[in-house]
Amino acid sequence: MKSSPRNTLLAATMTFAIGSMALAATPANAFCLQYIDFCDQIQLDFDAERNLYGLWDNACDGVIPLKEIIGTPAVIVAYEEAFNSTISFRLNLAARTSDQWSYVDGGATPPIKFADDVPFIITAGNCEFPTRPDADAPPTMLGRR
Repeated sequence: MKSSPRNTLLAATMTFAIGSMALAATPANAFCLQYIDFCDQIQLDFDAERNLYGLWDNACDGVIPLKEIIGTPAVIVAYEEAFNSTISFRLNLAARTSDQWSYVDGGATPPIKFADDVPFIITAGNCEFPTRPDADAPPTMLGRR
């Protein structure tokens, strides 16, 4: 059976839900990724297979529900309902930068790159939502100031 974008999105959504339930417990290996010059924060942890799961405060308000994130150390993804798009974070851990792409309508349209080489810092432990490093900065989805 051929995999469709809808089936892939459904599988990712189910995995997000499982990952979110796991976040209810105190993660042993949690870390916080905070963007420099942006207000976004992403709280991440590893599962037993070394996949990443977590929460993205893309609105920069720390209000639940936050966006669920899942992926690998190289790429993490989140679904954004407001834009009917999947957001892909391509992480360069060595350089501490990421590129962000939006795949609209389940990948039916070409991806849109909306952030390039965005620097971030990583700290051990949970993010302190709604505290953020640069409260006056915009979210990455809105671009640089």
